[in-house]
Amino acid sequence: KWVSYIVNPTPGPKEHKMVILNGETGNIHWEIKTTPEQAFSETGRILESIAIELSNDGTYVAFGTSAGGQVTLANVQNKEILWTYPDETYPYTTGFGQVREMRFSDDNQYLFIGAGDGYLIKLRLSDKSIVWKAFIGAWPFVNGMNFSPDKKYIYTGTKAFEMSKIDANTGEIIWQIEPQVFDAEVSRDGKYVASFSGKLYETENGEFLGSGKDRVHILNGEKFTIGVNKEITTYDFGGKEWNVSEKSGIGECAGCQVQWSYLSLDEQYVIVSARDMTDSFPTPGPGIAIYKRVSGTNLSVNEELNNQTKQIELKQNYPNPFSSKTTIDFLLPFDSEVKIEVFTILGQSVALLLNEKRSSGLHSVEFDFSGLASGMYIYRLTTPNLSISKKMNFFK
Repeated sequence: KWVSYIVNPTPGPKEHKMVILNGETGNIHWEIKTTPEQAFSETGRILESIAIELSNDGTYVAFGTSAGGQVTLANVQNKEILWTYPDETYPYTTGFGQVREMRFSDDNQYLFIGAGDGYLIKLRLSDKSIVWKAFIGAWPFVNGMNFSPDKKYIYTGTKAFEMSKIDANTGEIIWQIEPQVFDAEVSRDGKYVASFSGKLYETENGEFLGSGKDRVHILNGEKFTIGVNKEITTYDFGGKEWNVSEKSGIGECAGCQVQWSYLSLDEQYVIVSARDMTDSFPTPGPGIAIYKRVSGTNLSVNEELNNQTKQIELKQNYPNPFSSKTTIDFLLPFDSEVKIEVFTILGQSVALLLNEKRSSGLHSVEFDFSGLASGMYIYRLTTPNLSISKKMNFFK
């Protein structure tokens, strides 16, 4: 129904503006702007924003300041600013810090705010009261604030490289880990959450599952991800590359990384927005790319992979749990290159047990955990055709 955007040219005091467009026609429905002379006025300060969000029913628009850590709520239809919270002017003392991400609740009664003070805040719109604050480490990154499908939980991936699962009703932090990268992209079935570099975690307990690459989307119902960069790549959960598109033309400079991406509900299109910072002549590299799934391209588990996963087996280690040494068995139906690696639940590699060609049949490898900390670990078998992971528990 509506399209909202906010513009803040830099450097120096220039025109700030917030615009609401009619979603059907593209015509301007409402615009608030300042002249350069008004840049540091009360209106100019609340428009000095890098975060803007429309409510689910299109009634409200919220935008958050990058200067004073304030949030402004406006009625879209009535073209009316309702309030700014905290309502103060420079010097700012009570703001949230630089506001970077916001989400409305489904019933549009609350606003979830991720800001530079390191907290996720739940704000009640009716009286501007803070319902709860949860410490998430820093402000959420570009794809770093998303709900679970049932809206019971919020996942955040922050500039401090922390990922958190928070109860949306109470503000309780269910788990918090450090993937060492940004983002928190949730699968549509609610089972998995991914970081910027394609590291995958179970939403139930935050345990590490495997790694892909790039900024990712998780294909619904399949253990595959779409990696988004200057091209689109399909990975399985073990990080094996299955399909790569042509390059889009997004610039190759250091600052031209993908900033935002979207996978359509039918999984047929990917839209990519990149930082457009090349100096190529005569024009910079494109900042937006749109991909369409090619007819006949199978991004799910193909027949060959299905057949092989039924035959290649990675057995549960034994004993498990264990206190010193453990044994891992695996079965190959044909000769193959095989790698077996052990990871912490945060994805850090701690041991490479095997990396060589093995003949068909049943094989075993033993690993001595002396020197490692107690806890849960992931062991992963990788061949040229697939990757399989399992969990094991080590207790001293």
